Amino acid sequence: MAASRLLFSLCTALAVAAAAAAATDTLKQGDSLTAPATLVSSPSGVFELGFHAPDPARPARLYLCVWYRDTQPRTVAWVANRVNAAAAAAPSLTLTAGGELRVLDGAAKDGARMLWSSNTTTRAAPRGGYEAVIQDSGSLQVRDVDGTVIWDSFWHPSDTMLSGMRISVNAEVRAQVRGPPERMLFTSWASDTDPSPGRFALGLDPANPSQAFIWRDGNVPFWRSGQWTGLNFVGIPYRPLRFVVAPDGRDVCYMVKKSTQEWETVWVQPSNECERYGACGSNAICTVVQDGKAKCTCMKGFKPKLADEWNAGNRSQGCVRNPPLDCQVNKTGDGFLSIPNVKWPDFSYWVSGVTDEYGCMNTCQQNCSCGAYVYMTQLTGCLHWGNELMDVHQFQAGGYALNLKLPASELGK
Repeated sequence: MAASRLLFSLCTALAVAAAAAAATDTLKQGDSLTAPATLVSSPSGVFELGFHAPDPARPARLYLCVWYRDTQPRTVAWVANRVNAAAAAAPSLTLTAGGELRVLDGAAKDGARMLWSSNTTTRAAPRGGYEAVIQDSGSLQVRDVDGTVIWDSFWHPSDTMLSGMRISVNAEVRAQVRGPPERMLFTSWASDTDPSPGRFALGLDPANPSQAFIWRDGNVPFWRSGQWTGLNFVGIPYRPLRFVVAPDGRDVCYMVKKSTQEWETVWVQPSNECERYGACGSNAICTVVQDGKAKCTCMKGFKPKLADEWNAGNRSQGCVRNPPLDCQVNKTGDGFLSIPNVKWPDFSYWVSGVTDEYGCMNTCQQNCSCGAYVYMTQLTGCLHWGNELMDVHQFQAGGYALNLKLPASELGK
């Protein structure tokens, strides 16, 4: 009995060793990865690349995916052929001599239809050629033998933000890319089982890259992060392990519980009505009351723009100044009221050449078109806003102060 148990243990160890030796993280130029084969990241085996059917009801629809290897259920972090699912039983991934990744609906030798490509070309293949490597970070990279990266899945995300991603307005391009520059957007799945692009996308604001947005249906603002302070986005306390733009437009942060290797939801945005973009319109403050509902209040020195609609519960038109600023009626005396614990309004602009709080306040006071300011040493510097203060959310704690410009008659009240 002891001998048979020893023999079984030896066979098991040899099988595990053989499986480990067979696992690879690299696809060489000219080779193919055909389902059900996979690549496993090295050295820790955190991620796996292969073909996966996200919809249990449609197992024949396969997508090239990167997923977490050891979490249950299988959690996908990146999808290549989101628009075109494979219909063949054995789709393949190939790496061309020019460094282009291609997903084919079958084998290359059979002239299979191309479902997706990395859309990159190079002038000439370097000596030693290219290779595609799956990293422990979840990044799929195409690089030459010297380690120069010409394409990276982190530059072209799906719906998930992973630790180590460098977020910018446009995707970083090191190879020659056909077509115009690509916006760097995290786009939701159409549903929990359909990875085709959904209605919601997260990215940096092209007009103000210091804040992030979720847009609905292309360009309708749905959620705004608040400005980047140099440490965090206003209203978001810390950097998550995994960011996912869900099919319903929510931005969800997950962490893995070490004890079970299962995903745990840390926080969700928007988590209440005040996180919906412009919930109270312009020049109004949104505060959260019971059950996450929004309470809208005109800022001091403002009144509802449309009183009847406001009183009926429609606050989308916001508020207008009442009375006007002194500078608007050729008077002097405008000052500032500090509003604590807020997510700063949208549409800020940075004022150069200002090195202290007084200078930031003074330049706003001298400019009648400036309605508010903020100064934060070594972080944001001097920020000004116009007279339409959109999407202001006040927290019970946290956030930052906003200095609102008011006429002298309002400051003494």
